[in-house]
Amino acid sequence: MSNSLPNESVDFRYLLLEYYKKLGLTENEVLVLLMVNHLLNQKNDWITADMLSMKTNLKTKELDRILSDLVKRGFLEYVLESARVSLEPISKTLWQLFALDVAKNNQNRLSAERAELLSEIYSYYEKKLGRTLSPFDKDQINQWLDDGYRVEQIRHALDDALAEGRKTMKSVGKRLRLARAGEDIDREGYTLVGDNWDQDIAKTMEIVKTKWVDDGKED
Repeated sequence: MSNSLPNESVDFRYLLLEYYKKLGLTENEVLVLLMVNHLLNQKNDWITADMLSMKTNLKTKELDRILSDLVKRGFLEYVLESARVSLEPISKTLWQLFALDVAKNNQNRLSAERAELLSEIYSYYEKKLGRTLSPFDKDQINQWLDDGYRVEQIRHALDDALAEGRKTMKSVGKRLRLARAGEDIDREGYTLVGDNWDQDIAKTMEIVKTKWVDDGKED
C-alpha cells in the first residue's frame, strides 16, 4: 500500500501537524487523518466511521461527515477497486508544502551568504581604492561572483592591479580572466577564456607566465 511520502524520512504526522492550519483543516479532521494513518500502519485497508468511533471520542455521524468532507476536498481517497483507503492525496500536498518551504529557506540562506560575501568584497575594495563603489562597480563584482570567481581571487586581482598602478574594474577583470586562463591551461592544456583579443595557446601561456605590464591605454 502506498501511503507514504515520496521522502520516507519525513514523517507524515510531523507534516500534518506542521501544515494543517495552512490547509484549513480543523483539529477534529487532523485527529481523523492521524487515526487513519495509524490504522493503515496496522494493515487496516478499509477504514470506516464505525471503526474510527471505537478509537476516538467522536460520534459515528460526525466521523461520516468528516470523512466525506476530506474526500471532497481532495485530502483522502477511497479506492473502491482495491477496497482500501489512501492518504496519498494529502501526503502529496504536504510534501509539496514542505519542499517549497525547504527551497525558500535554502534560498534565504544563500541570499544571506551572498549578501555577506558582497559586503566583505565591497568593504575591501572601498578601503583599497579609497572611494565609495559606484552601482556599476558593484554590478561588476556581482557578475564576478556569478561567473564563479572566489572571494579570494577577487581580492587578489585588485591587489595585483593596484601593485601595478591600475585602479579600474577593467584592470581587475583582466587579471581575473588571466588567472582563470592559467588554471585552465594547467589543468586542461587549453582555455576558453577570452578578453576580446586574439591569441593562440602559446601566446596565452606566455602571458600567464609573465607579469602583465600593459593593461591598455584606457586604464
